[in-house]
Amino acid sequence: MFQAVAMSLVEPATRKMACDAVRNCPARDDQCEVEAVASWIRSKITYRGEIPGFDLFQKIGVSVDLAAGDCDCMTIAGLSLLTEIGYTCGVRIVMFSQSEGHAYSILRLPRLTNGQQSVVPLDLSEQVAVGWEVDRGQTISAVDYWFEPVAWIAWKQSGQPLSRSPVPRAERAAPPV
Repeated sequence: MFQAVAMSLVEPATRKMACDAVRNCPARDDQCEVEAVASWIRSKITYRGEIPGFDLFQKIGVSVDLAAGDCDCMTIAGLSLLTEIGYTCGVRIVMFSQSEGHAYSILRLPRLTNGQQSVVPLDLSEQVAVGWEVDRGQTISAVDYWFEPVAWIAWKQSGQPLSRSPVPRAERAAPPV
């Protein structure tokens, strides 16, 4: 998944999409920007399922061109646009069973702070508010993976094979409050 985000971030069109999404937000207004990005993605990409047992990881440009993607694709879109405008982002993977799971974006807010930040879920495959997430009582596990853009972009630009890509930092997701 992070490979698709890194590939999206080196494309100038991704920066344009991010700026278009937040065009009407005041500078440094986290709430406005996150809601605007969520609205923009939901207006451009419709949730479509995938082949059972197969994870589809497409760059944001592909998802926008197709106007379709699954939860992974919508998460990639969220990570790409939010990282592009300065947010620390990741993905939360929740498992409902050994074979059924779901992915959605997470981000740290407030963005510009030297103090405490909260991890905020952003499920773009559902028409829900920023901060909503699946009922964790219905899941058997939840793990957060944080995207490290500098490491991934350096890997992408190096031409190294996928086997040499950076390993995402995993953390057990904190219980919901």
